[in-house]
Amino acid sequence: MKLKHVLASLTLLISSVGFTQKDSDVLITIENQQITVGEFMSIYKKNNVDIQTADKKGLEDYLNLYLNFKLKVYEAEQQGFDTVPAFLKEFNGYVDQLAAPYLVDNQFTEDLIKEAYERSKWEVSAKHIMIKIPENPTLKDTAVAWTKINEVYKKALTDTNFSDLAVQYSEDPSVVKNGGNLGYFTAFRMVYPFESAAFNTPVGSISKPVRTSFGYHIIQVVDKRPARGEIKASHIMVISNEKTSEEDKEKAKRKIDEIFEKVKAGDDFAGLAKTYSDDRGSAQKGGDLGWFGVGRMVPDFENVAFSLKSNGDYSEPFLTQFGWHIVLREDKRELGSYEEEYEELSKKVQQDSRSQGSEHALVNTLKTEYKVKIKTSTKDAFYTVVDSTYFLNTWNDSSAVLLTKPMFTINDKVYGKKKVVVTQADFTNFLKEKMRKRKPEAIEMLVDQEFSKFVDKQIIAYEKSILTYKYPEYKSLVTEYHDGILLFEIMEKEVWKKAVSDSSGLENFFTANQNNYMWKERMDVVMYTSPDEPTAEMVMKLVSEGKSDSVILAAMNQNSELSVHIRKGKFEEGQEPILDGVTPKKGVYLVASEGQFTVIKVQEVLSEEPKKMEEVRGLVTSAYQDELDKNWVTSLREKYSYSINQEVLTSLENE
Repeated sequence: MKLKHVLASLTLLISSVGFTQKDSDVLITIENQQITVGEFMSIYKKNNVDIQTADKKGLEDYLNLYLNFKLKVYEAEQQGFDTVPAFLKEFNGYVDQLAAPYLVDNQFTEDLIKEAYERSKWEVSAKHIMIKIPENPTLKDTAVAWTKINEVYKKALTDTNFSDLAVQYSEDPSVVKNGGNLGYFTAFRMVYPFESAAFNTPVGSISKPVRTSFGYHIIQVVDKRPARGEIKASHIMVISNEKTSEEDKEKAKRKIDEIFEKVKAGDDFAGLAKTYSDDRGSAQKGGDLGWFGVGRMVPDFENVAFSLKSNGDYSEPFLTQFGWHIVLREDKRELGSYEEEYEELSKKVQQDSRSQGSEHALVNTLKTEYKVKIKTSTKDAFYTVVDSTYFLNTWNDSSAVLLTKPMFTINDKVYGKKKVVVTQADFTNFLKEKMRKRKPEAIEMLVDQEFSKFVDKQIIAYEKSILTYKYPEYKSLVTEYHDGILLFEIMEKEVWKKAVSDSSGLENFFTANQNNYMWKERMDVVMYTSPDEPTAEMVMKLVSEGKSDSVILAAMNQNSELSVHIRKGKFEEGQEPILDGVTPKKGVYLVASEGQFTVIKVQEVLSEEPKKMEEVRGLVTSAYQDELDKNWVTSLREKYSYSINQEVLTSLENE
């Protein structure tokens, strides 16, 4: 996400230090725009958490950088970047994200976090039967599904084989393979209503029908065990699956066994993974799979990984649906205390569907706080102006537009906002926005449901409109994101894209600074790595005879895929440790290192020489961007009048 780059650029120098200078005092003026102490110190404190005290030079250095930043933002505003639709869409998207934590009922959310923590202590194994409900169900659709799930529920209470019933009745496509068995899961692994039903049903029992966004379910809880925590593991994989031929399956088994022998012999696991693992995503990271818990891997892999008792333990080769694996346990962690897990659980709750209840709870609180009074009769009037054409997306609102009475008011005087009057015309517009083709249902039910959503939307929108008045820290964040996005856009135009598109300027900059881009003396080498000295000596003989790499591999890897591994490259001194003891001279050398033997063929010794543009284009472009940025800041300081209130700055320095 580009904003991460922008916000990183705002992290200039600064410290978390207490100041008493009045926040509303003006510190910087750019043309007619004033920047207060409060705005400046908000950024200053945020980006200097490691420094305990601020000195005069540190404060002035930061102020200088901050001034450059605000000049760039001011230039972006003068060029109209803040009115471009793309900016408004992105900025409003971030505003929605920033506002989200403020638009929930805090106590309701706290209860959800506590509940999630308690559930995270356990893992539930369950089976289920699902009866689907259409995306936009009618009353009839819901009634049919409800009747069907209840019939299955009654059978499940007396039938001893839940899996057979799942295969017979469940409309979950995966039932063909798993018989309804979902394995073990913990909090946040299933949709919230399903999770709640599973955790609230005793082991061996079957839940009453529960509705989710997918349909109706009944759940049989098979087991409940203490959570196994999370494990950090690495693995080496050799592909062998249902599409693999029998011959290749045998080769895969031989290869994993050979790799396992190297693991047992103490070879570096990460190095083996990089060289031999077919899971290239993790192989590039030495086989590292990161942290994972229950339900993240296939059960066969998960069970083996969690069976390893200590860090550094590794498994014997085992087979999953993907192929052969050797897994190494790197670390393991249990669920921490509530305080330790709070921040992560809070994020998960906010991102999960369960948080919707928190918003509704907030609406109920705000209805009281803002004295919202709904005139029911104004809503009932829509029962006669909305008809069945609404479900065909062809509704004519000609009758509805005659309805103009107030429906409710939002009356708040604390934050200086005028009373908001919401009218029937507003609800008519809302209905038109929500109109789409759907299955017919009772008009009264449609109007009631949409009106409930409408009221919630209006109250939340009002609350969102006054967040900058209620919460100074929110206002500061909004400003930071606003300026950050503008900074990115203007930097892209004035510096980053210009450096890429200005080919002649880039070439001139490269030529003027050629001495900064030089190759030191290098060796052009081919390296043949073997596990033992006799093999390496045979390789050395073949290399000395001038045999090609393909001939050498064919001759040496007849009985093992691991006998010889080849790498090529041009290396400066210190780039490749195994070359440190090799004389920079054409020839063939044998080097022993870390239990392996490497034949090194030095094909050529390359003298110190200038690097070509294509070899260092990224570095040159970055340096050229720095040069353009420096010159641009100078021009902005000449273009706009600005001043720093020295009296206020001195007060900050003294504090």
